[in-house]
Amino acid sequence: TVMFFSAFSLFAAAINSFVHVVMYAYYGLAAISPQMQPYLWWKAHITKLQLVRYLFLLSALNVHHVTWKCKEMSGK
Repeated sequence: TVMFFSAFSLFAAAINSFVHVVMYAYYGLAAISPQMQPYLWWKAHITKLQLVRYLFLLSALNVHHVTWKCKEMSGK
């Protein structure tokens, strides 16, 4: 079976991977010691980043799906 990946799926995977790298960097630093707490001021920003990622990818997926369906219906 041959699998084809669209540019959108690769873009979505890259965005998702970036967010996960940030999340796990935070978790890793938080697990080192309580002395790292002053350097973890960006915890609230991770949640915002996750929400923005979710809304952006959901919107982009919707646009991708609509344009793909339009191309499919027009026969191009």
